[in-house]
Amino acid sequence: MNRCILDFLNLKIGVREFLDKIEQDKELFQELQSLIPTEEALSDEKWKNFPYVLTLRTHKFDLQKIIKISFSNGTNPSGKSGLYNFFYKLMSLNGFDVEYNDFYHKRFIFLLDILPEYIGGDEADAYIDKLIESLPANASESQRKKMLKQMIKESFVSETSKKPRWVQEPEWPVSNKPLLFISQSKQGSMVTYCFKDEKGNIKEIIQYD
Repeated sequence: MNRCILDFLNLKIGVREFLDKIEQDKELFQELQSLIPTEEALSDEKWKNFPYVLTLRTHKFDLQKIIKISFSNGTNPSGKSGLYNFFYKLMSLNGFDVEYNDFYHKRFIFLLDILPEYIGGDEADAYIDKLIESLPANASESQRKKMLKQMIKESFVSETSKKPRWVQEPEWPVSNKPLLFISQSKQGSMVTYCFKDEKGNIKEIIQYD
């Protein structure tokens, strides 16, 4: 088994580094793709409890589509948790001895009723991790959630009352802190989201409907 897979499952590397390696290393990608069962193989008893059978069939057993569509490229807490669970189950059912870590699942549950749907993306996710790390360890979970919710509200702000309405996955940009959301506009299938940093520089995020 490729060391990179173990490092991901053991939390030695994060989701983004793992996905970057999959994208850059064709051999690693092919190794992982080869572990995904075919339609015929799904009749085997060992795959009957695999919770992602429908996901496999929906995306025609294509690992790239599964990562991008079902798990949002790991750009939000749900995607990260789903990716980890998917690869853990996949490796386990293929006979590899791997140990489960519930870090991503706990993080997803913790953020479930805190994080607004318009906040997300690699930069935003990393920033939120720093906010979580800054929470007092001796506070109760409800207190920590309340504090984090307020911190997120104060960090991800808009120039007006409107929030970005993403046509794809959220990609809120962050420099030292989240940029100020200014506006969004649409031209054909292209949607442009404008943000401003602390120095007044404008950054555009472009997505396609």
